[in-house]
Amino acid sequence: MKKGLAHDVAVINYRNINAIVGDSISVGGQRGLICTGKINNGETIFRHTGPILSERTWLTVQVGHNAHLEVGELGRHTNHSCNPNARVSTKIHEDGTATVSLIAVRDISQEEVCFDYATTETNVTAGLRRAECLCGSANCRGHIFGFYELSESERKRLQKAGLLAEHLSCFE
Repeated sequence: MKKGLAHDVAVINYRNINAIVGDSISVGGQRGLICTGKINNGETIFRHTGPILSERTWLTVQVGHNAHLEVGELGRHTNHSCNPNARVSTKIHEDGTATVSLIAVRDISQEEVCFDYATTETNVTAGLRRAECLCGSANCRGHIFGFYELSESERKRLQKAGLLAEHLSCFE
């Protein structure tokens, strides 16, 4: 696996025309992934393929054990929510690359597109660990956590809801 960031290697394979980077609705002063039209439940919002990195950064999504992918412009602006409207699907390829797809888990219209960081990350970066969550959802955890930092009941809830990325979906 490559170490460090590979800004010029990764490419966006697909972007839904209704998903753009704009001012975040939930996190004041930051950018977010905004749905400008309608994205249907089950529809792919974006798909991004690039080289697997061995180190986690705030610009990566975990795709496997010690395997991370820098997810490009759309991915780096997709914020966290404890009540997400999208989930991440991951696939590792034999050539040392991986693909991350962001998929709607309900119909999305004229709102910010978010996923739950605990559904991909075993642990979050030190800078994000225990950061205050600003999602405002009824089931907000109050802070941002990695999967291993969640209670067993919360892990099972995420699994039952079908929100876990492939490398976390078979936890025991």
